[in-house]
Amino acid sequence: MEALDFSDQLQWTAAAKAKPKNIPYFVRFQARQWISEILKIHFSEQLNR
Repeated sequence: MEALDFSDQLQWTAAAKAKPKNIPYFVRFQARQWISEILKIHFSEQLNR
């Protein structure tokens, strides 16, 4: 299995880092990127209000 890289700008908690273990290994990287983008959009919208 590949190691996940959590070194992007978001601060992932230990619980959040453990969640991808429930996602099939072959889509974990894409899922993490998708989640990161959604959170960045969500929080940037909140900050711009």
